[in-house]
Parts: sequence; C-alpha cells; structure tokens
Amino acid sequence: MDYFISNQTEFDQYRCHTFAPGDRICFAKGGVFRGQFAPKGQGVAERPIVVTAYDPLTKQILQDPSEGRPVIHGMGQVDAVVKLFNQSFWHIENLEMTNTNGSQGEQGDIYGIHVIGEDVGLLQHIHIRNCAIHHVNGCVGDKWRGGIHLDVYGDQRKTWFDDVLIEQNVIQDVGGVGISNTSTWKAIFTEDWTPWTRLVVRNNWVERTGRNGIILRVAEDPLIEYNTFAYNSRADVGHSVLTFDTRRAVMQFNEAYGNTGDPEDADRGGFDADFKCEDTIIQYNYSHENHWFCGIMRKYNKRVVIRYNVSVNEVMGCYLYGFPSEDGLDVVKVHDNLHYFKEGIKAQIFPSPRLERTPIKTDFRNNVFFFAEPGAWGPEPDADCVFAGNYYYNVAPRGTNAVTDVSAVVGQMAHITSQVLQAGVRTKPIMPDPDRPIIVS
Repeated sequence: MDYFISNQTEFDQYRCHTFAPGDRICFAKGGVFRGQFAPKGQGVAERPIVVTAYDPLTKQILQDPSEGRPVIHGMGQVDAVVKLFNQSFWHIENLEMTNTNGSQGEQGDIYGIHVIGEDVGLLQHIHIRNCAIHHVNGCVGDKWRGGIHLDVYGDQRKTWFDDVLIEQNVIQDVGGVGISNTSTWKAIFTEDWTPWTRLVVRNNWVERTGRNGIILRVAEDPLIEYNTFAYNSRADVGHSVLTFDTRRAVMQFNEAYGNTGDPEDADRGGFDADFKCEDTIIQYNYSHENHWFCGIMRKYNKRVVIRYNVSVNEVMGCYLYGFPSEDGLDVVKVHDNLHYFKEGIKAQIFPSPRLERTPIKTDFRNNVFFFAEPGAWGPEPDADCVFAGNYYYNVAPRGTNAVTDVSAVVGQMAHITSQVLQAGVRTKPIMPDPDRPIIVS
C-alpha cells in the first residue's frame, strides 16, 4: 500500500504508524514537515518497506534526488529525525532533514537518522540512500551523535546487522560523526564478538563534521568506497575515516581533505588504520591538505596493507603512529604510495605532534617521497622497519635500492597516479538547496 504525506497533519498521523511489508511511505516533493518520523513494522526480503519522495502533481515516486527532496526539521527537539528500532527490511530514500535549535552549542545526543538494534538477534537489510542531512546539533565533537548512526545496544542477546547500505547521501554541518555504527558486542578477540556483515558505505559526501567523517566498527569485510570527506573534525580531533574492531575492512577510491587544526593535534589525517583491527586494506585513495595522509595505530593492529594511494600537500607529513607507548602493531606493508609536498611546506615523513611517535614493524617499498623544498624524516624508525626500493627527492634516502634519480622518481609518480586514476572516479551527490531555510522553532 502507498501512503502519501503532503502536510503536517498527515505527517503527525503516520509518524508512529505500523506499516506492512511492501508499503511505501511517500513524502511530497517540496513539503516541509516538523518533528520525528519513527515508524513501526517489519518488511520482508521480497517486500521491504520504503520511505521515499513523490511528486504531488503526478503521484509519481521520485527516483532521482535532483528532482527535489521533501524536508523534515527536528528543530533540536527530537533525538533523531528518522528513527528505527529493532526493524528489518527498510529503505530510507530521497529525504532531507535537519535537527538543530539554531545555536552552535551542545544540544544533546541527537541525530539525523538513528537505527537501533537491542537484544533481538539478527537484523537485516537497512538501506539509506540519496538523503541530505545537515545542520544537526551545534559545533560539537562527541563520537556518539551525528548524521547517520546505526547502533546495537544491550547485553542479553547477541545482536547484529546484515546487509547495511549507506549510499549517495550528503552530510554537512553536523555535530559529532557524519556516519557511524557501534555495538556492545565489540570484544573482537573473544567469543562475544558479533560482527556486522555486508556493511557498505559508498559514494557519500561528508563535509564539516564536528568529529570524524566515518567511524566503522565491529564488522567483517566492511567496505568504505567512493566517499568524499571534506573539512572533518571542526570541533575536536579525529581522522576523517577509520575502523575499530573489524576484520578485512577495505577503504578504497575515497578522497579526504581539509582535516587541519592546531599543529599539536594528534589525530588529523585523512585515513586511519586504527586499533583492534585485522587485515585492513587502504588503497587507491586521494588525500590532500590534511595534517597527514594516514594514521597507523601501534595498539592491537594486525596485518595492514596501505598501497596505491596519492597524498598531496599534507600540512605536516605522511604517516603518524598512534598510541606511541604501545607495541602491539604487527605486519604492516606500505607500498607504491605517492607523497608530494609543494614549496612552502616543511613536512616530515613521520610527523610527531605532542609525543615522540616512533614507526615500528612496517615494511616500506616502492613509495615516492617528493619534497619541493628539503624534507625531513621525523622520529627515527625502529630497527624492525624495512625500507627497500623507495624513491626520494629532496629528502635523505633510506634503506636498500633507494632511487634518487629525478627521471626515475617522476616516472614512478606517473605510474602510481595512473593506477589510482584508473581505479575509479567518485560521483558527487546532489547537494541540498543552500537557500532553503532551517526551521528551528
């Protein structure tokens, strides 16, 4: 059955309604609504419940966000604009939403979209696509609020999500983290660890967040690809994208830029191979004008591969090693990455803000370190780091088979760049109308 919502009275009528498999809840293009939409009901595999937009003149369901989105304003008075609890087989599509009282101060644990599972077992098929979420909370940096968050709570019954797709969304000017998931069943090295499966975050635009752009946790084989992260961590420090408690996470084809702040800040890179993760791959990404390209955490972090990335004009350097007092890092391979610094940037290969951050247990091969004016290494790597076949310009070479011939360095730069460009091109999502007013009361 199709439900058409074109005014506030209809919105209030259906905001907590129990829907059936195959139902479509359709908000009118151009419509403006206030409050929280927290529907009930379960879809099924063949007939998910769909929340989307329609043209009130033709009753046609809108498939393209360029046709316009209806907007729901939470006004900072609801915990989430769209909220699901222990529900499966739902699509949330083609909506715009805000949730702010108009101030830049702390407004509570509020979200744009919040999907919750608690003590229920398997939850399936949550797809969130083509939504625009902006102006949520004020300028706050906490990790536990933000744009799109999916969270598992409870400790009585193992609960997890399978088949989560977060795709083609625009998230701008939100306090906290742009896109995130959490779980109380996170203890990765114990039998309690209950990972999410088929978790994909793809082709989202995440800009001006209070904290990180994306934090992905407690998952097997999660995929983060074709996203853009711009000017993240405006209110607190945090790498633009990172994982916790994961196995075989892949970050690829993403762009991250503008994550900068106080030079003493510890976590302001584009990407982060964070702790309690195994078999992480960071590949074919473009990072520029952050403090550094990538963080590598020394605590409980196993088998990391960082390859075929392009890093340009980072403010401070290439790789930051986190948790400097720990030594649980093991088997890190960094190869075929390009690092380029223009004139005027005085950078280090291993920046070390605030604390001495010694590189350990890392194999560096076939990488390019190109400094337009003289560069530096930073902290001396441990003896268990290997440097072989790397390319250096305007910085002291290190290791075996080091290449300093300019033509060879330029050739390797061209090779790595071509590999990254051939890997894929991001598509910028349709942005919300910047002139549309934000309702705060």
